[in-house]
Amino acid sequence: MPVRAMLVTLLVVLAACGDRGRDLENVQPPDLGVPASGTAVQGIYRTTYGGLMQLRGNGEFLMVVPDAESQSGFFTLAEGDFRVTTERCGSGVTGRYDVVVTGQPEPNKAVLEFHTVSDPCEDRAFYLVSGPWVYAVS
Repeated sequence: MPVRAMLVTLLVVLAACGDRGRDLENVQPPDLGVPASGTAVQGIYRTTYGGLMQLRGNGEFLMVVPDAESQSGFFTLAEGDFRVTTERCGSGVTGRYDVVVTGQPEPNKAVLEFHTVSDPCEDRAFYLVSGPWVYAVS
């Protein structure tokens, strides 16, 4: 094998292995317990039935579940009191939930649990409490 081809092969192998052991900057699983604010739980969560939920630190909310329309809107979170409004349920229709983080504070192990306080939007309520919503590597 010519020297140039060996060097190219070596560079490709080293580049492929270069990220191993490096911490992913945007992977920050939530701490266990009652979250104090929305930034404490920001990230992407998945369920075992194929659901996906994104909570952004600026309060944006997105939930996509199989066989249902996606729901986007906004949320607030203060000391475990989670409130959400989505376009699909109506701009003035707010759902209220108690939220706690269980499991382990690691990707694919931290679980966001929702417990309904009140929510007139049955679809949203059904899917939020149907978790578990597990923090995913994003």
